[in-house]
Amino acid sequence: MAGTAEKLAKVEAGATNAFLASGPELSTKIRAIVQSGVEVVYDFVGKATFPLGVAAVRDGGVIAAIGAASGQPPAVTEQMASRGIQIRAGGTPQYVHGGTVAVATEQLWDAVRADLFGDLEVVRYRFDQIGGAHADMESRRLAGLPVLIV
Repeated sequence: MAGTAEKLAKVEAGATNAFLASGPELSTKIRAIVQSGVEVVYDFVGKATFPLGVAAVRDGGVIAAIGAASGQPPAVTEQMASRGIQIRAGGTPQYVHGGTVAVATEQLWDAVRADLFGDLEVVRYRFDQIGGAHADMESRRLAGLPVLIV
């Protein structure tokens, strides 16, 4: 799922099925492929896309709330609870802390140098542009991997 036509083209390049998040009847299109709904929804955006995830996930399925660029997803609703939808949330600090920071950083930069993310656009922001970087993420204008240059 992508938020813009530009992002959709990138998703289509590496996916079996790709949809525009703002497209009409998105949940109907997803349910046409997987009638009972998908097992897991990976939500990288948060509040703005959370209802789409709820509509797409099967009863008893999981929404993995990985990001919150548009704000934290809402709490479990009565409807979600009655459908048995589970929400799993967490961020990098849960997994990368203390002694693991150096290892994780080294692994990430090794992957970047090995061109593992070669199909991702890198968007560079100077340190004095950090406010703009946050604004781009929150408004979902960011189409690439943000890198802060200090």
